[in-house]
Amino acid sequence: MQTIMKRLKHDKRAVSNAIVVMLSLVLVVIIVANVVLWSYQMNQLDWEKMQEDVKITDVARAGETWSYNPSGYPPSGSTSLVSGSVSNLTSNDGVYMVFRSYATATSNRTLYAHQETTIIGGATYYLQKLDSADASGTTLSVSGATTGRKSTGKFVYQLKGSSSIPASTWTIYYRAIEDPVMVAHCDVDIRIRRADGGIRETIATDVANSGSIPTAWSTLSGTYVWSAYTVVDQTDYLEIEYYIEVTTASAAKTASLRIDDSTLPLSDQTRVTNIMLPSEYAVEVEFSGTSNTEDWTQLIWTVDSAWTISSVNVTLQLFNYTLGDYPTSENGYIAYTSGDTPNIDETKNQTITVNPTDFRNATGYWRMKIKGVKATDTQFDFKVDWIEFKVVTDSGTLFTFENAGSLTSHVVSLWIINSTNHRRYDANLFINSGEEATYIRADIRLPSTPFIAKVVTERGNMAVFARS
Repeated sequence: MQTIMKRLKHDKRAVSNAIVVMLSLVLVVIIVANVVLWSYQMNQLDWEKMQEDVKITDVARAGETWSYNPSGYPPSGSTSLVSGSVSNLTSNDGVYMVFRSYATATSNRTLYAHQETTIIGGATYYLQKLDSADASGTTLSVSGATTGRKSTGKFVYQLKGSSSIPASTWTIYYRAIEDPVMVAHCDVDIRIRRADGGIRETIATDVANSGSIPTAWSTLSGTYVWSAYTVVDQTDYLEIEYYIEVTTASAAKTASLRIDDSTLPLSDQTRVTNIMLPSEYAVEVEFSGTSNTEDWTQLIWTVDSAWTISSVNVTLQLFNYTLGDYPTSENGYIAYTSGDTPNIDETKNQTITVNPTDFRNATGYWRMKIKGVKATDTQFDFKVDWIEFKVVTDSGTLFTFENAGSLTSHVVSLWIINSTNHRRYDANLFINSGEEATYIRADIRLPSTPFIAKVVTERGNMAVFARS
């Protein structure tokens, strides 16, 4: 019995030892397996981390764009609207709003008698021009057989663009000749003639009398004191009718006036001097409109227009409500000379990023002035095709990423850093392999440059972008 009990005790001890050994082996296997698995997982993570390649290609303010066009256009000075309305200014489509220039300066001019003619109200009139003689000349003769005033011809100059003719003393020069024995002199009548042929006003009769006409071609003169005249209609004409007045008649004799002879020096050509006529014209228009009152990061203003004459000196101005005036340089100011070819559209614009809200008032109202000036005796038109007042509002920050790696990347956090601030933001953006992605954060406002943007992926990789 004792022997049996001893055997049982011995066997029980052996089983226990066996169990301990087996459990130890199991534990060793588990530990080794975990070490191997952990080593594999670490190697896999390192491999994936090395395969990841995320870059920040750009960080910029994200903005919403708002475009506005004028709603009003009060002309300045005597600028007149020819055609169109502000509805024509909403697009660059070749449909114009047209304004006509007005005289802004006068100077003493000379009107030369020319042989070219025009028809007014069915009657024929010679032309007066600011240009000197350009033909071989024409002789206008009258009979000396009887005494009296004899008309040699009526000469007209259209008052287009003239609002008035200021007072001055005219000198009228006559290139004339008469046959011997007879006696005659030259003089004129002055009128304002309407475009329909009727007389608007008779200014003077039998004035600017010359001395007696010689029997050889000579240049005589007479003077007339012109009083200031306000032009009623710019389609009217200034008319000067040249006369030869015979005071001693002689049968079969004639007296003559020579006009438009380019072989003569200027001093010998038939003409009227010291007439105060326009020497400069201008167009000036102020456009106005409304806009929003949000926080602007940028203002872009654009004008597309053309002029019917070359080389106009143009200024474009935006009213600065902080200054309380139109600027004469830098932001809100553009100056240029139009091209050599008339009627060609030119687009001018300016981008304002410094204090763009200076160019609106508290309710979003804005004003733009356009002025064109040229020293010329020719009235011209301003053709405006498109005016745009475009603003960009700050709606956060736009990040642009590029994933050049072979795995999808998960951006989990980002930083914006400058000299005074270091802020971290949570993020959740997946970027597929080989793709670009944009990421807008309305809650992030970029500081003034310079700054650094930094992102971290779920795998622990980092990308950095610097803006100087």
